[in-house]
Amino acid sequence: MADTLSAFSIPGVWTNLNTLTGIAAGTQIRIQNVGGANDVVDLAISATEPAADFEGVEVFQNAPFYQVDAGENAVWAKYKRLDRADVGGRVTKLQVQT
Repeated sequence: MADTLSAFSIPGVWTNLNTLTGIAAGTQIRIQNVGGANDVVDLAISATEPAADFEGVEVFQNAPFYQVDAGENAVWAKYKRLDRADVGGRVTKLQVQT
């Protein structure tokens, strides 16, 4: 059975999920956007922080879990919304499973 961690707050800037969750890079994880309506999370897999304007894989609210396979680089997440360009100081929530 998967271990589900507490929901993590994701801001509108690239955030290293491995650092945030304490899960080592390269570990298989599953990620779900549990934020509010119109909340979208961009995901990127990269050894370094993506550029601010990089468009990652979009994970929509309550979509099925997105799986990152074992052996991959670090996982980065950034919050955005469908209905506005700037999220300001707002955050959304991600659920992470190992």
